[in-house]
Amino acid sequence: MSSLIPLRCLIAGKSNPRKTKPDQEAHQRLLASVVVHELIHPLVVRPVKGKHGKTYIVIAGNRRLAVLKELHRGKGDVKVPCIVRKVDAVMADALSLGENFAREPMHPLDEAEAFAKLARHDGKDAESIAAEFGVSDKYVRQRMKLADLAKPIGDAYRSNAIDTATAETFASVPKPQQQAIWNEVEGRPHSAHQVKSIIAHAWISSRTAMFDVSSLPPEAVSADLFGEDVLVEREAFLKAQQDAVELRRQALVEDGWANVIIGDREQVRDRLWSMDEPQPVFDSSIQKELTMLARKQKQFEKQAGKLKLGDRKREALMRKMDAIEAKADKVIAEAPAHFTEQTKAKATVFLIVDPSGSVQEEYRHPRPKHADNGSANGAVVDKPLDSDDLTDGQLASILAHQAMAVRLALLGNSHLRNVVLAMALHNNVRSDALSVKHVTNDSTVHADNNDEFKSTALYQTAKKRFELDPLITNSSTTDIEAFDTFVGLSDETLKLLIQVLTVECLTHQRLRSNELVVRLADDLKVKIHEHWTPDAAWLKGYRKVQLLDLLTKFSGKDAAPAPSAKHSELVNQLAEMFAAAANDTMKDKKLAEKLNRWTPNSFMAPPKSQPVP
Repeated sequence: MSSLIPLRCLIAGKSNPRKTKPDQEAHQRLLASVVVHELIHPLVVRPVKGKHGKTYIVIAGNRRLAVLKELHRGKGDVKVPCIVRKVDAVMADALSLGENFAREPMHPLDEAEAFAKLARHDGKDAESIAAEFGVSDKYVRQRMKLADLAKPIGDAYRSNAIDTATAETFASVPKPQQQAIWNEVEGRPHSAHQVKSIIAHAWISSRTAMFDVSSLPPEAVSADLFGEDVLVEREAFLKAQQDAVELRRQALVEDGWANVIIGDREQVRDRLWSMDEPQPVFDSSIQKELTMLARKQKQFEKQAGKLKLGDRKREALMRKMDAIEAKADKVIAEAPAHFTEQTKAKATVFLIVDPSGSVQEEYRHPRPKHADNGSANGAVVDKPLDSDDLTDGQLASILAHQAMAVRLALLGNSHLRNVVLAMALHNNVRSDALSVKHVTNDSTVHADNNDEFKSTALYQTAKKRFELDPLITNSSTTDIEAFDTFVGLSDETLKLLIQVLTVECLTHQRLRSNELVVRLADDLKVKIHEHWTPDAAWLKGYRKVQLLDLLTKFSGKDAAPAPSAKHSELVNQLAEMFAAAANDTMKDKKLAEKLNRWTPNSFMAPPKSQPVP
């Protein structure tokens, strides 16, 4: 039952869940309705003690109160029909929320904060809140995600600067990360997809976690009320997942598996393909069901074989066979599989870590070898393991001991040492018994693959090797062939060959000189100008403006070529100048000296190392 209360005694409720003001058009619609039809629905208020007597706080009807004050401004003490509810502040909030739901649609953020308040103060879950306001559980959860929006994002959402999908995406991570993303996009996110992409680079869903997410620091885990998915900060996730994978590896090793390999799919793909999946052992009940399904499958196959293609009965049988196969696959997938100790002792478990952090566990067994005793149909041999079967690690250890013994013996034979050294240095020798790290020699590659490369130093070194190296014309030589050839050389020839092969190990880095080469050039008094003259092939790498600059440096501004000169003309002009200076045929000796001493400034030597005391 309503009561008439003076308009001056009514106070707008500050805890009204509707914090986003309705637009002006909605306000004008309500104003027009009150003018024509007067106040259709009384205000809902609760009494409170005020400074100037009894006052009432509006629980439901703040928009109507604003309209009434606008209509009756300056018209004296007008009384307004109200329903008085003697309730506390918490119940008043619930009534206010319910009333707002039934009227002008609230902003989603207002709903979110109101729902969150009910959950925190009353301990209500999503289902209870949904039942109370006649909405779905999913609706409540989606709204409540928005309750933890960082302030600038919430403000942007209220002002319609971002849409609901973008706001919900922000709300999937903690406030500090929301703020960081907001700053990254400079407060102007293009779409929810953009925000999701940024989050995906920094956060991973916990659904694939092999560890207890609650063990992580709170700041590394997203926490939203009734959240359907929990996100974990990427670095923290990968670290915890790595530890969990290692624990799993140790557990598998302890369980008797011969090998447990951790890696991404690209790393283990070849090994996966080269091995077979081991046959699991199931419980008797599961095995019985699989046997029954296999028997039915065989019966249907036999019946279908008697029917012609296109026969409806045959097609029906084929569908039944497909259904049986699918059921068998499902039974196997859901059944707890076991492996015998004999299987585990020879098999490998692959823990495949995807870039997303998820881990797949796959089992593989070595393919059985066919019998070499002429048995019928190539019967396979899978004998039980005994002490003659060694693991890779065991075999490697024995071979290493053998190698150490050979090394010790080789120390007493100088000629064979030189033979082995020559073989190791020789770029055409391929041997599994020699461990030399053959890396790309940039100097040699450049000289061999550049037809325009000319070097007298190269010719002289190559001539010496041609005279000494009996394998120079062989593109590739086995270690035995090389041994038989080198063992017949005299010690002096072998020594000289080793010297040539040794110096050919020297190289440079492709885009800059290195300290050792510079140091050797200094110690050996090597002058680059005596072995290199810029020619047309080298100069054409310059752009036209660079060629003009170089000619201006040599000839002066007055004799500089016109800007209209062609690139090829400038190249040829400079090439002729460098050649004349190098051949001492240039009349201008000062210019010739300048040309002969010139090197690009970019040809800088790295700083020398300090001498070792």
